[in-house]
Amino acid sequence: MNFSTDELIPFSDARSGLSRVIEDVMGGCELVVTKHGKMTVALVAASQFYQYREMERELNEYLAALEHDKSGSDTKLALAALKKRVTVKREDFERCANKVLDIQSEPVDPRQK
Repeated sequence: MNFSTDELIPFSDARSGLSRVIEDVMGGCELVVTKHGKMTVALVAASQFYQYREMERELNEYLAALEHDKSGSDTKLALAALKKRVTVKREDFERCANKVLDIQSEPVDPRQK
């Protein structure tokens, strides 16, 4: 897989501008950090990471269903159920992520310390 130069960021730049990098990622950018010219890690928003994990799990479940059901009838039902569960999980994640953002954005009263 090839990445555009806009998606690559040297480790030193990522470290020195971490706040900006985080804002970019939260804004939808996906970045690959390089160190000594080699790709080391990818930075993605937590919601995107969740979606990647869910897609991988969905694919594994779907492939397992295909292996066991050669006719395809049960596979279609299993896929419909999977889609429904994933939609609910994504909604749950978004609610959870919004709660975290709300908590982080609440003003701190110095008298509470």
